[in-house]
Amino acid sequence: MTAKPLIILTGINRTSEPSSGSMILVGDLYRAMPNTHTTFLGRTPVHPVWKTAFDHLIPLSTTKQPQGPGFDAYVDELTQEVGKLIEQIRPDAIHAQNVGFALSLALSRTADTTPIISIAHGPEVMAAGSVQ
Repeated sequence: MTAKPLIILTGINRTSEPSSGSMILVGDLYRAMPNTHTTFLGRTPVHPVWKTAFDHLIPLSTTKQPQGPGFDAYVDELTQEVGKLIEQIRPDAIHAQNVGFALSLALSRTADTTPIISIAHGPEVMAAGSVQ
């Protein structure tokens, strides 16, 4: 009997290219995992090498808004977009990148009973260390 492939939803709220440690980590990690289908949520433009890193790549359509007065409304809109995608994809697990940033917030708000995996590294670790 063949096991059902594990369906993982992940993404980073940046252009879809191997441009940082987070992006390279997920590209390497998911290429090396057999019996896994991965959908990556990212931003345009999409680098040609990135198109082959995942089974499916979906560019996010919500206009990105950095921290500031419009951030809460942006996260609300992104949450609606991500919620619809989770309903369509029905992942077995969600890999949230960059803890506390907009896409991770949207994923955690809409995950319902889907397990969320996160690896804290980089800016979020530095920010967490400075919180008193």
